[in-house]
Amino acid sequence: MLEKLKINNVALIKSLEINFSSGFNVVLGETGAGKSIIFDALNFVLGEKADKTLIRAGEESMKVSAIFSSPSSAACKILSSYDIPCGEEIFISRTYSTSGKGDVKINGEIAPLSMLKQLGEALVDSYGQNEGVSLLKQKNHLSLLDSYKPNQPLFHEAEELIQRLNNVTKEIQALGGSEANRERQIDLLKYQIDEIEKADLKAGEDTLLNERLLKLSNFEKISEAIASSEEYLNSENGSLSLLRGAISSLKSVEKYDEKVSEILTSLEEGLANLEGASDGLFSLSEDYVLDENSIDKLIERKDMLDNLKRKYGSTIEDVLAYLQSASEELIKLENAEEILKEKEEEKQNLLIQAEKKLLELGQYRRKCATELEEKIENGLGELGIEKAKFKVNFIKLYDSIFDVSSYSINCLEDVEFLFSANFGEQLKPLARTISGGELSRFMLVFKNIIASQNSSQTLILDEVDSGISGKIANAVAKKIAKLSKSFQLLCITHLPQVAAMGDSFFLVSKSEKDGRTETEAKQLSSEQICQEIAKLTYGSYDDKKLELTQELLESNSKFKATIE
Repeated sequence: MLEKLKINNVALIKSLEINFSSGFNVVLGETGAGKSIIFDALNFVLGEKADKTLIRAGEESMKVSAIFSSPSSAACKILSSYDIPCGEEIFISRTYSTSGKGDVKINGEIAPLSMLKQLGEALVDSYGQNEGVSLLKQKNHLSLLDSYKPNQPLFHEAEELIQRLNNVTKEIQALGGSEANRERQIDLLKYQIDEIEKADLKAGEDTLLNERLLKLSNFEKISEAIASSEEYLNSENGSLSLLRGAISSLKSVEKYDEKVSEILTSLEEGLANLEGASDGLFSLSEDYVLDENSIDKLIERKDMLDNLKRKYGSTIEDVLAYLQSASEELIKLENAEEILKEKEEEKQNLLIQAEKKLLELGQYRRKCATELEEKIENGLGELGIEKAKFKVNFIKLYDSIFDVSSYSINCLEDVEFLFSANFGEQLKPLARTISGGELSRFMLVFKNIIASQNSSQTLILDEVDSGISGKIANAVAKKIAKLSKSFQLLCITHLPQVAAMGDSFFLVSKSEKDGRTETEAKQLSSEQICQEIAKLTYGSYDDKKLELTQELLESNSKFKATIE
């Protein structure tokens, strides 16, 4: 249930906080006062697409916060899937700036917009005069039918069989499917295993090979550097010769001064290091004897390794891992005939059981469809569409589950809602024949029928009573009142009959403050409620009009007390 809505800098609203109650919340106000802005703000905080034009003129950003109490299990399930705690309340806040940036927080945690959209659909169901979108889309009709008297054990049994059927199908596919498919898979695996084994791969070989080729690609530069270094060290006036001369000179006077002896030791250590470096250069030079044949072999080996990595993994280690898994898969496939025979028998048995269960589900759906058709036609008759005809048309997709390639509990058939508002008119798809006013009443009837099954706890009714009056308005008001026993309703209305059924009332109005127009909303007292309903009915109020309005309110209160 929506407990509180706080709005900042949205259109004409600078700052507004509304505390809603359970039952039927009525939002009143003159046309253009800003009633729809409140619901636009609510839709925004529940994940609807942000619109910069909603940001109050002169402001950089807008913010809307909402608190929902006693969330449904569906809402908590969505939160838990994103590791967000779900307690007695859900606190949502969303901001959006003129730069197009914004953020979403749910119970203090940053959340993605896609998750907010999911959560919003679980918390609030919104309907305007032409917004019964789910009712109009044929793809939703089967799930809407199933929402009427759902037989949980039957659905659970059907879903379990379908799950088992899909699992065994995957197992058969993993075993190569048919014998011909399996033989093809075996031949492919043998080829792949042979190709990898012939390569005689070694872990890390590709890295070492690349390093070797990098050296050879710089052969001339490295060879010249080695030769030059050897020349500097070993020539007649090279470093080694000069250093040996320095050592020889100092040895002749070593006995006269300890410091000379220390320097001599350092020079001798340096000589040993340089002689070692010279030996290393000589050994290294032997590695850089150009062998075109050897280079060609290295390049050929690299090409082969690159080809294997393109096929089986990004590294040699990946290729070797694929070899291991392919070898295991080959053993399994070569010994799969007996296992496959068992799995095929299991699948055939499951197909028989699943088809029987889906036919049983189809019979149950047809029984529910017949009841739903009658209830919707009767309900529409009560709301002034007396000649309405409604039918759930079943569409066969396959004659048998044995013909199906993708299994689900809906794989054999689908449904489409057909409708006619006038006597003698042909039944047609709901979306093509129903008007906005008829859809509003259809929605009210449908929601009343399936009220106990709906996971959303709050319904928004935005002028769904447009285009009706008189006794039809009274009938619609009673339907909405009945709906408010199962849902929290937030309703914008201009009909006094509907408004008078409310439990809590809010008046939206505009005023000028500091040279700017602002929308405000206040909760009405009992006296103010009577005055506003009288104004809706008569255009103004006096004592007599207030007396008649009070009688209407008391009569409605008695009616609501009889609703179970």
